[in-house]
Amino acid sequence: MSDQAPPPGEPSRDEDRSSDEGPPPPPPQPPGSPQAAVPPPPPGRRTPPAPDPSAPPPPPGASAPPPPPGGAAAPPPGLAGAAPTAPGDAFGAPPPPSGGPPPPGTPGSATPPAGPHVPPPPGGPYVTPPPAGASNGMAIAALVLGILSFFCVGPIVGVPAVVLGLIGLSKAKETGTGRGMSIAGIVLGAVGSVVIVLGFVLLVVAADDASNRLDEIARNIGGEADPDDYELQTDSCEVSRSGGVTFEGTIENTAGRDMNFEIETEIREADSDVLLETPTAYVEIPEGDTVRWRATTFLSEPTDVTCEVTGVDNYFN
Repeated sequence: MSDQAPPPGEPSRDEDRSSDEGPPPPPPQPPGSPQAAVPPPPPGRRTPPAPDPSAPPPPPGASAPPPPPGGAAAPPPGLAGAAPTAPGDAFGAPPPPSGGPPPPGTPGSATPPAGPHVPPPPGGPYVTPPPAGASNGMAIAALVLGILSFFCVGPIVGVPAVVLGLIGLSKAKETGTGRGMSIAGIVLGAVGSVVIVLGFVLLVVAADDASNRLDEIARNIGGEADPDDYELQTDSCEVSRSGGVTFEGTIENTAGRDMNFEIETEIREADSDVLLETPTAYVEIPEGDTVRWRATTFLSEPTDVTCEVTGVDNYFN
């Protein structure tokens, strides 16, 4: 019963089975033949049908469709909607022209990939960084002079430090370097100048005060005593038969503290006013007390004399 012929007009079961299974695989070719170099179509892709000999020929003057750019082969009729594939590109993207730049967005391309514009970050416009090796000599000089202004030179280098610092700030806007050193030079130069000037003024005042104190110490040691510190009186001036001269009196301490005085005198000849001797008397007087003082000397020949106090000095007060 399986060998019965199908009714007229219906295909046989063998033909139906062969159409579903596709054309039979080609016979194997010997190595090195041109047919062996052509790979078989991938599984799942239908082989384009052979031209229909019964189809009408194309009208006169019609030309075949142009091949795709780059020499790629036209897709088979079964893949009419597929994207053309260029030779050597497995992903369908055309390779860049020989010697031309790479497509945008690829590594090494100078053109950014297409996409939405990204605004610059907040905080102001982008500032071009300074070129490599840029320096600000004015800022460096201002910093050095500002430091030197503290070492006993003051305004001599402090004022130039301020001037160079201002110039360095202006140049820092162009080079982008030296702003911090310029500001440091200005501050150090100004502060150093003021400190040195004030130090000099204080030194002068201190030196003047020290000089006054030294003068006072010198006076207290052996200089002339202040007349407000004592009250002096003379009592007698006598010459003995042997030629001894005694000149004496009293002195009161009014200084408010213990005082030591040196009383200087002169002995002159009464007739000729010739200076004969200059005896000295030393007294130590407690605060507020009165003591007697006495100056003595000796003459070779007794004669009439006059006695006089010529000065009262401090004696290590």
